Amino acid sequence: MIRIQSGRFGRLKYWLLTLMVRWGRLRQVEMTRAELDDMLAPHLPLHFDIRVPRGVGRIKVIAAQTELGGDDTIEVALTCEFNITVLGYPMYQAHLLILIRALPGFDKASGTIFAEHIKLVQIHLIKDSYALIKDAREIMTALLPRPLGGMFNLGIELSISSALTLLENSLYGDMGEYMKLYINGSKQRVLDYHKPQIEQQLLAYLDKHQPAYTLDKTLLDERLFAEYGQQIKAEKDHLLFLF
Repeated sequence: MIRIQSGRFGRLKYWLLTLMVRWGRLRQVEMTRAELDDMLAPHLPLHFDIRVPRGVGRIKVIAAQTELGGDDTIEVALTCEFNITVLGYPMYQAHLLILIRALPGFDKASGTIFAEHIKLVQIHLIKDSYALIKDAREIMTALLPRPLGGMFNLGIELSISSALTLLENSLYGDMGEYMKLYINGSKQRVLDYHKPQIEQQLLAYLDKHQPAYTLDKTLLDERLFAEYGQQIKAEKDHLLFLF
């Protein structure tokens, strides 16, 4: 967007711009993807939790990058840390890429830019050195009664299915089905299990916190749009502010 200096020169330039808007000579100003990213940065990181039997899953959004494809929508790629602990044991960690899509909106009465009709498009597992998954045997060793749990460490044959049956019949019976996710060490399998809840919790968080930006009227370009702006439209690589 146009940055206008404060002081006498800035006021004169603002007055000239208002005339250009009124005469139809200035019909729009634009905001680049980089400027949008800068607007998002102060709101990061953000966190939310998901349910895990006898544990907790935490999502931490650490970066956000916008994409403007020219179809009047804004896509935001969220880079996230996903961590799961069960009874204090770190079981899983991975970086995720979550893609959300929204329409830009403008409320003239309040001078607020906001996102509406937010949808989660995709959740991807990023394959990097951060990714980690623990073997189910490790936590079952800790959870099963001592003589049975110790059989894993002693090398005594105890099938995973037998161990899961014992686990389901123990005080931790609610964990039996969940621990099956960790048997073959598939990071994607664990993520797929949690995807519906990640989507639900992220959209609930965004609905509650209502991502929005109130135009700063001490910045003369934002004041110009707050006073004369009519509509916001997303086009290829930039956001248009229409007068």
